[in-house]
Amino acid sequence: MGKMKALVWQGPYKMKLTEVEKPKPRAGELLIKTKSVGVCGSDLEIYKGGFAHSVPPLILGHEACGVVEEVTEGVENIQVGERVAVDPGIFCGKCEFCRKGSYWQCDHRDILGMQKHNGAYAEYFVMPHLSCYSIPADMDWDEAALIDILADPLHAMNMMPLQIGETVAVFGPGPGGICFVQLAKTAGAAMVILIGTREERLALGRKLGADITININKKDVIDEIMRITHQRGVDVGIEASGSTQALPNTLSVTRKQGRVMVFGIYSENASLDMQDMHRRELTIFGSSGCPWSMPTAINLIANKKIEVKPMITHRVNLEGLEALFNDGIIEHRKEGYFKGVLLI
Repeated sequence: MGKMKALVWQGPYKMKLTEVEKPKPRAGELLIKTKSVGVCGSDLEIYKGGFAHSVPPLILGHEACGVVEEVTEGVENIQVGERVAVDPGIFCGKCEFCRKGSYWQCDHRDILGMQKHNGAYAEYFVMPHLSCYSIPADMDWDEAALIDILADPLHAMNMMPLQIGETVAVFGPGPGGICFVQLAKTAGAAMVILIGTREERLALGRKLGADITININKKDVIDEIMRITHQRGVDVGIEASGSTQALPNTLSVTRKQGRVMVFGIYSENASLDMQDMHRRELTIFGSSGCPWSMPTAINLIANKKIEVKPMITHRVNLEGLEALFNDGIIEHRKEGYFKGVLLI
């Protein structure tokens, strides 16, 4: 199959651009020439050694898009030369959850570039064809790299549909949180409050639809939201930061019989008031992955209903991506870093 360039994670704080064997697709898989990959916050956690299930050496990169270079036996409805984005989940198709259609809860689920399967920080990658979705010919590759970061919040929103006119609080103005803001407004929320610590991110949230922003370094978030909602609380609280302090705050600002979405990824357990959850009859949702939401995410971006380009601060090649990691630009948010995209 020959050689290709790839950025290989070799252990905590070790990312190296090198030559590796070009992957060979098996039956039912596609060989995809990488065109763009979003840099996810989970990639940084893997780079730092924070994910026990990610074992080096490993090629990271799961928010992937590219052009199909080779199809194999069993592939249907996808042709060589087709532009595709991928749902990074890899599923067995045989367990109880796969067989009943809940494939994202597969007992043997792996994730491209995170668990066992090399990802797309390389010139080529392979992916099961059932996880690949066609993208329009006129969609820019940097936009396409953010399909996955929209599809995940979209799945979460579909789990707890908004009623027109409801109020929403979003904790965490990262890419996921900014997508939640736009989705909530698109779904008819009367008021969306975005909470965070970085003024530049809160400003972007206002530009993309947040009605009110709160910097928790300047105001008490619980007091402020209760004041804004006349002591009622919001209908829906969304925790998208992964902060163990933000999660109990999300519950506190959500009204009686309200809904709370736990979307962030946590490095440690949060302390929650279980009696308060019981007394106020809160409904708690968890969300994982982007099942059934990729086509809708593609359509929302293609039809300019959701804006993703304003989130991109860094567009780099493989050499530049190596520097983003190893020079601490992502970890320490140097150069105004918010969202990076690898373009090949």
